[in-house]
Amino acid sequence: MKTNNAYYIDLITSYFYGEATSDEIRELENWIKTNPANATVFSEYQKTWKTVENARIESSIDIDREWDYLKSEIRNPKSEIRPLKSEIRNPKSEIFSLVFRVAAIFILLAVPTFFLYQNFSRPAEKQLTPPPKWLNKPCPTVRSSL
Repeated sequence: MKTNNAYYIDLITSYFYGEATSDEIRELENWIKTNPANATVFSEYQKTWKTVENARIESSIDIDREWDYLKSEIRNPKSEIRPLKSEIRNPKSEIFSLVFRVAAIFILLAVPTFFLYQNFSRPAEKQLTPPPKWLNKPCPTVRSSL
């Protein structure tokens, strides 16, 4: 394994460019693990690399040209904009949807009402009286003891 810092800096650079081989990546990982100072060097190069990449992306965008392109596309679209399938409304599906909603509301109201009525309604009190022809007859089970 080589101990030259310039070698590892070149290795880090080739790693960020995506040109490092699997052996070189393993060697770089081992170098980072051997010393915390090496890990610090790698993280500093990584931060610098990310900053440079972000600056390169931002500088490559011509905002005025992109704005003009957007305005021209809005004024003269190249293709017809079609609605998504979910945005296309079908009258039959809307009617079925309405019917199912009404049925669901009816069920949600009817079922609890039925059970409440069954459990909490009290039957009307009835007075039991014998028919008039039985009123004048003596009760067969009662014996007079006179």
